[in-house]
Amino acid sequence: MIMIMTTTMNMTMTMTMTMITITTTTVTTTMRTYGAPGDDVPIPLDAAGAAIAQFMLGAWLWVAGQQVGSLACTGLGYWIVFDAFGVAVGKVLPVYLASGKMRDGLRRSYGNGRLETVVLFAQAVYLMFSAVYVFKETVEHLLLSAGEGHHHHPGDETVVIFGIDFPVILLFTTFLSLVGTALVFENNTKLVTVTGNQLPSLSSILNPSRYRYSAHATPVTPFARIWANPYSLAPVALALAILVISFIIPASQHRGLDLVLAAAEAIAMFQLAYPACVTIGTVLLQTSPPRGHASGRMEAFLRAMREIERHPQVLHLPPPHIWQLTPSTTDPAKALVVTLELRVAPELADEDVLRLTRWAWERCTYALGQGPKEEGGGGGGGVTVGIVRG
Repeated sequence: MIMIMTTTMNMTMTMTMTMITITTTTVTTTMRTYGAPGDDVPIPLDAAGAAIAQFMLGAWLWVAGQQVGSLACTGLGYWIVFDAFGVAVGKVLPVYLASGKMRDGLRRSYGNGRLETVVLFAQAVYLMFSAVYVFKETVEHLLLSAGEGHHHHPGDETVVIFGIDFPVILLFTTFLSLVGTALVFENNTKLVTVTGNQLPSLSSILNPSRYRYSAHATPVTPFARIWANPYSLAPVALALAILVISFIIPASQHRGLDLVLAAAEAIAMFQLAYPACVTIGTVLLQTSPPRGHASGRMEAFLRAMREIERHPQVLHLPPPHIWQLTPSTTDPAKALVVTLELRVAPELADEDVLRLTRWAWERCTYALGQGPKEEGGGGGGGVTVGIVRG
């Protein structure tokens, strides 16, 4: 009796050690994706300073637009604050999340990519609410202007007579800052990649037959990158349009053109914010990606699932739960999180259960390109295999 209990305890300890080894291997693969231990990279002071300066500039322009009665300047102030968030999210936040105090494998087994996704979603939601506010104010100004002469803001009578006193120096500074953040920091490129909102090149627009297959090619020159990025091009074009109106348009037409620019600004905000909110919100809701998603690796994963289902020890394989950890900008399959549940016979030996679990895990991870031995394996995602007896 004592020998049987000792043998059972030894088998249990061996199985426990094997399970710990499998778990440790999985966690190590996930952690390697987010940086190995070592000296932390300091936060880039130029990016942090640019984000703070851009935020203050946007707030200043918003106040100036309210004072002079320019709704277009007010909306441009929201754009500048959005641009400041873009610098912080793109250049400052990833360095901070990669620091030693933010790498916690126990609390965040999938890394900090989820936090970055939440912040990116908040940035898109901010632009959406800015579009709603600017559009509401534009409609309100139009209705009040067509009414009995009652004006919403004090001083609107002066605007109608003498035109809008646009803050030219502040607008020119804003124009330079927007171009600078787009050139130096390649601002909001992650939003462009995630949403697929890249604009076609100017050459493909002028000659579509010649550049039919390179319309969305990666831009090479700095100004080509600004042109292809609507999140940077829209505020730059708006600032330039307001400057042109202030210099060459008669003062009597300032009010009407300002409302036209504000309406166009609200439409551009909505057109850019809505697909970003939908794409990132879908990721945060843990919905399953489309079948043709993830660089074609979903087909390989489905083949692996059919192979697992045909295994003689698997009685039933329910549909797996698949969701995307982050809106990946490189290989979406490496950011997928998969949960499997294998139904096996109650009398299946524990050694066979462990062997089947490891085999199913390896088949799924290698099908999704998350194998630890592959070049660039990992990516923040992971595969979890559960066993249910009976």
